[in-house]
Amino acid sequence: MTILEPVRPAVQAEPAYYVPRSRRRRWLDEYWPLTLFFYGAPIWWLLGLWHVILFVFAIPMVWTLMRHRELRVPRGWGAYLLFLVWVAVGVAVLWVQPPGTQAKSGLGPLVGYTYRGLWYATVTIACLYVLNADRTRLTAVRIGRMLAYLFLVTVAGGMLAIAVPTLDFPSVIELFLPKGFTEQPFMNALFHPRVALMTDFLGYEQARPAAPYSYPNAWGNSFGLLAPFFVATWFGRDAGWRRWVSPLILPLAVATAAFSLNRGLW
Repeated sequence: MTILEPVRPAVQAEPAYYVPRSRRRRWLDEYWPLTLFFYGAPIWWLLGLWHVILFVFAIPMVWTLMRHRELRVPRGWGAYLLFLVWVAVGVAVLWVQPPGTQAKSGLGPLVGYTYRGLWYATVTIACLYVLNADRTRLTAVRIGRMLAYLFLVTVAGGMLAIAVPTLDFPSVIELFLPKGFTEQPFMNALFHPRVALMTDFLGYEQARPAAPYSYPNAWGNSFGLLAPFFVATWFGRDAGWRRWVSPLILPLAVATAAFSLNRGLW
């Protein structure tokens, strides 16, 4: 493994976002797992696979990483591995009953733990996959635009919640899974598409955007984390046609954020 160190170039290098003209029109290349994951987000949501599809795309990512002669890792990698070990050891306290809480039994606690553990592993794989990519092909701007597209999907989910807050329908995957399985609260949150959840903390019922995520707080977290990538890649000098469209999108985004009643996002 190679630890990444900051290097000061001796000569003026091409900008990180530069891609040879012959390659700019290639939409699907060797980095297709990331491309399909981000740009297919609405489809994965309708299929009921949005919360698990990255587990599938992690398989070709691992295969690509295994073919590298030297695997580059960031500084502080050892501390992060210790964190993952700590997460794994945490399985030992799943059934511990702290004072004043309800006792847990059965395999229920293990389901959520396994799901989140898979996310830790998958995100680690995806980050190493990006770190070891060819920077002339998987550029910083390309990644930023993928994240900006997910921001647009998040805003579209908020607008849908404003227009039809009660929209609720079974996903495609639910048609093939046992009803007893998908009716469990945790599984229902994963596989059942809904555009909003209702809250009454204002004294009356009000819809809060959730699509394409499971919960309104996840929608707000994603909005806040993705917004800077939208601003960076849609307002910059190299944004092209996006510079003319972005001023129309930003007010809609602000409106959905205000409507969300997400105080953490505010």
